[in-house]
Parts: sequence; C-alpha cells; structure tokens
Amino acid sequence: MSYMDEIKEYGEDIQNFEVSSFEMVETPQWRSHIVRVYDPLLIEEKEQLALYDLVLLSNA
Repeated sequence: MSYMDEIKEYGEDIQNFEVSSFEMVETPQWRSHIVRVYDPLLIEEKEQLALYDLVLLSNA
C-alpha cells in the first residue's frame, strides 16, 4: 500500500460517522504509522495529511 493510500484510508476513517468507536481503533494507529514515515512523504501527501488533520480537529 502506498503512503497516499494509507493517508486516504486515514481520511476515510475520520470522516465516517457511522462506525462505532470500537471500529475506529485502527485510526490512531494509521496516523501514528504515517507520522513515523513523514519525512519521505511527497509534498502532496503531506498536504493531504494536513487537510485530514484539520477535518479531524473540526469534528472534535
């Protein structure tokens, strides 16, 4: 799975309000993994990640 695929998976998870909190358990794990590989990400991937983080914060 590419980094962008992982970022999109994270983005889908944070925007899906129909899943239970038990199903969301993997979402922080996805985000933690992406942070560990942040440096080699392309600019587009970093921008997409930042947008999803803003969505997450606005939904909190």
